Amino acid sequence: NFLFYYSGHGNEPGNVLPFEYTTNWGLVSPTELLNEVDDIANKIGDGTVVMVLDSCNSGGLIDYMSQNPAYYDNFVVFTACEVDEYSWDGGPAPNGLFTYWFLERGIVGGEADANRNREITTGEMASYLVSNYNQSDLHAQIYDPSGGSYVFAKVS
Repeated sequence: NFLFYYSGHGNEPGNVLPFEYTTNWGLVSPTELLNEVDDIANKIGDGTVVMVLDSCNSGGLIDYMSQNPAYYDNFVVFTACEVDEYSWDGGPAPNGLFTYWFLERGIVGGEADANRNREITTGEMASYLVSNYNQSDLHAQIYDPSGGSYVFAKVS
C-alpha cells in the first residue's frame, strides 16, 4: 500500500501547485498527479493507493477519476473540499484545517475510530469528517471503490 499526502496550494479543476514543480508555471493537472502517484505505487508493488489532498479545489481530482472508475479501482482519495471550494489554513493548529481534522484529530487522536477497534476504515473517516469538519463552505470528498470498508490507518 502507498500513501500520498499533499497539503498546499491548488486551483480548479483539481490542479495542485507544489513549490518545486516548474512545468506550466507550477500547475500539476489531475492527469499528471495521478500518473506520477501511480508510477511510484507500481514500483512499490500491488496494493491500495491512498491519496489525501488538503488544497483548494481538490475535489476536482475526484471528478476527474469518476470519469474512468475502472482505472482507479485501487485508489482511495480524500479531499479537503469540492472542485469549486477553497480549503482553509489556520484554526486550532498551524496547518490546514482539513489536515487538523483528518490527521491530528481523526487518526493521531483516534477520534475517527468509531467502533474503537484501533483501525480506521475509509467509511469511518468519511462519517467523522461529515460530522466534524464539513461546514457550509467546506465539504470533504471521498473516492472509495471499497464502499467504506478499506482499513487505511491503525490507532496506536
